[in-house]
Amino acid sequence: MKKLLIIDDDEDIRFIVKMILERSGRYTVLEAETASAGWASLTRGDINVLLLDYLLPDAKGLDLLQQLQDESLLQATQVVILTARKDPDLEQQFKKAGALAVLHKPFDPAHFFRTLETCLES
Repeated sequence: MKKLLIIDDDEDIRFIVKMILERSGRYTVLEAETASAGWASLTRGDINVLLLDYLLPDAKGLDLLQQLQDESLLQATQVVILTARKDPDLEQQFKKAGALAVLHKPFDPAHFFRTLETCLES
């Protein structure tokens, strides 16, 4: 079973993602509301998948992603960005920084799960 961390300040998004992924039986889901709380979980080194919101109360997701890359913490962690912004340039920046994909909010739960699974299998 993969261990997934979602860092998102929206409690409803965290709840929906956790419900979808834990029901699949493939993921154990951890949650963090801020970048600093997420960083504490990530530095333990046992996270397989990170779902990272772009705008957090204490940081931007891109900054955290670059920090993870600088600390060599991305080697064992697959990163998918969650954002409401539809900006192709921003998406390129995320992918250049190591993200596998960018998923847009709001999302249909079934589509979200299929897209996430496809991203992680490739």
